[in-house]
Amino acid sequence: MKKILFMFATLTVLVLAACSGGNESTSKEETNVIKNQNDNTVITKSEEPKEEEVEQEQTQANDNQLESVVNYFESNGYSIGEKSVKAFEMVKATEGFGIEVNGANVEFYSYDPNSEALKEIQSSGKYNMDGFEIEAVANGNIVMMGHQFHPEKDKIIETFNSYQ
Repeated sequence: MKKILFMFATLTVLVLAACSGGNESTSKEETNVIKNQNDNTVITKSEEPKEEEVEQEQTQANDNQLESVVNYFESNGYSIGEKSVKAFEMVKATEGFGIEVNGANVEFYSYDPNSEALKEIQSSGKYNMDGFEIEAVANGNIVMMGHQFHPEKDKIIETFNSYQ
């Protein structure tokens, strides 16, 4: 009879320990930490970020980087107008838009730092779109286009090159 009571008590303790929330985990995005019932860390496991999360973070970083360029122009005395949507994929960029700078449109694009298109722009100062060459200025992985038609072209290029 004592053995049965002892086994029942042991089983009860194990069930209660399992249900008591003895296993806790921290931030699900970055790390899982499994703890035993004495709150001692037993296992640490990092989760891989999901592909969609990585793409979203990269897009946000690119947007912030492009916004930072626009803010730089504004902090240097330029008037900033409306943004316009651009088909950034056509110039093989990851993000981009047009924006009025001192009343004339300029385009800013963000490129993957390892892209062939960016390397071409950095070496030639042009983007070749199926035989049609577009003047382009690179500053890191940010590229400015459409500036060749701006009335203050030289000043715009100088400001862009001094960014960062």
